[in-house]
Amino acid sequence: MNNIDGFYIYTTGYVPSLDTYPGWNVPKPIRVLIDSNMSDVKILSNDIINLTKLDWNTSDFSKRMPVTISVSRKIGKIMGEVNMQGMEPPISYVWFM
Repeated sequence: MNNIDGFYIYTTGYVPSLDTYPGWNVPKPIRVLIDSNMSDVKILSNDIINLTKLDWNTSDFSKRMPVTISVSRKIGKIMGEVNMQGMEPPISYVWFM
């Protein structure tokens, strides 16, 4: 399908319906590396954009990183602190919400 090994995508920026950019900083793109030639760039891009609008734990219009990545990074930080204190990490996902 594609002969590219990656691309850059802006997940934040100017919003035509708002006629403005609702952010504080200059938007930075995400570099997406494609592992398989079977991936369609348009489908990947659409999925990434949709995941940046899915974080229900914030009132922000959109986030730079997809919710799957940002939440896993937050959980990783929590688990790192728990391990440093020698505690047994919670198993239920409820503790991370």
